[in-house]
Amino acid sequence: MFELFRLYRISISNLLRARWIWAYLGFFLLVSFGLFRYSPTLSGAMVSYMNVVVLIIPLIATIIGSMYYYNNYDFSMMMLTQPIKRISVFLGQIWALITMLSVSFLIGTIGGAAYYGFDETLWTQLILLMVCGVFLNAIFTSIAYVLAVKSSDKVRGIGLAMFIWLFMAVVYDGLLLAYFYSFGQYPVENHAIAFTLLNPIDLSRVVVMLQMDVSALMGYTGAVFKSFFGNIAGLSISLFALIFWVLILQFFLWISLRKKDF
Repeated sequence: MFELFRLYRISISNLLRARWIWAYLGFFLLVSFGLFRYSPTLSGAMVSYMNVVVLIIPLIATIIGSMYYYNNYDFSMMMLTQPIKRISVFLGQIWALITMLSVSFLIGTIGGAAYYGFDETLWTQLILLMVCGVFLNAIFTSIAYVLAVKSSDKVRGIGLAMFIWLFMAVVYDGLLLAYFYSFGQYPVENHAIAFTLLNPIDLSRVVVMLQMDVSALMGYTGAVFKSFFGNIAGLSISLFALIFWVLILQFFLWISLRKKDF
């Protein structure tokens, strides 16, 4: 455990010197400031920023997670020649990456939204959005790492990770729409809830929008989920689902690292 946190600290120190992490922070700072400064309504700014968060964070986490693993592969192999467990080496790296991506996102969001001043409604919704953003960082970075560990070929590993992002961000919603259209005459409300819990991007989007009281913009999905996610119990279940995503992916990563023949 001491080794893991020592490598975690070293990885954090290395990431702080990376220019792209500061560019990542600057991106969210500029976007959040621009939206809250120039959007005519608070709800419009929140919806726009939510769309940026649920699409950009998974995309960047997927790309950076894959590239970070492959670019640090030689360093990791060198560390494995020492009396250090492989779990400590790779978990220290991925936890550091998740931490830096999440902290950059949080600082950028808070810094940009601070221009708006203190508004209880704004910050309640924004805190929920930031929590979902942190979970999305952890989930898609973990997905990228799992796929990279399983694939020695860099192009194949990054390609698979990008396919997962594309499927969850775009294709998944199209398949759900086709399913609801085909079986609309049957009671599919429970299926809709289950399918949304299986996609962290959709889950984050639904949870935030329902707390913003703009579920009418979501059509059928918003009507179905209003009664389920629009209360404390539903919110707790949705956050538990995001936690479960993180834990199960970390477990798969642990299993993959133990079986990997480096």
